[in-house]
Amino acid sequence: MKALLCRTGMAFLSPLYLLIFLVFIVETVASACTVDIEKNTPWDFMFFGAMTCMMISVFPQALMGEDEHIGWNRFCLTMPVKRSQYVSEKYLLTLGFIVLFALLSSVGVIILMVKTTGFDIKDYLLVLSVILCVSLLMMSIDLPMVFRFGTKKGIMLFAGLFLLIFVAGLALFLWASYNDAGRAFFRQVQEADHLVLALCILTGIAVIYTASWLLSIRLYQKREF
Repeated sequence: MKALLCRTGMAFLSPLYLLIFLVFIVETVASACTVDIEKNTPWDFMFFGAMTCMMISVFPQALMGEDEHIGWNRFCLTMPVKRSQYVSEKYLLTLGFIVLFALLSSVGVIILMVKTTGFDIKDYLLVLSVILCVSLLMMSIDLPMVFRFGTKKGIMLFAGLFLLIFVAGLALFLWASYNDAGRAFFRQVQEADHLVLALCILTGIAVIYTASWLLSIRLYQKREF
């Protein structure tokens, strides 16, 4: 497992991936440092963070596609590497990516809180948990498809899920902005204990991601090359 993670980590040292990471980090820092306390809210950064994490999570799939192209996924199975270890390495990689970029994307939330009402750990955890939940939920659906049918179909599903979640998020925003029931719902969310909500969200997505992980192991063990 450690060797697989090291090999994948070395792949991310290519100039293309380093350039993309650098552009993302610069853009994130620039957005965080230009916070307008009169226009921005923590929920704005939550939407930005969720979209960013969903987009960045395509990189582990790109590496899996490269593995399939050069035959690495078949070659590594001729070594003392179990299929379950190969799947687990990709799930850990995806989880690490999403957590890292969720934390980077939430820097703006921290700056906004410090500039206004002060840093509130409960509000911050709620925003962070939603960012993680959206991205991990999408990958929990997509990765079993990747391990069963390959990265080409997996990336097609990824694009469909991204579009679906984007449209659903936009519809939710419009519903909350222009519908009395939507405004009442979000008032209840704001009045609830944000720490409890965050823990519930994180617990739920942890269960879903673990179930997807186990399902992918079973599907990959049955896959024929």
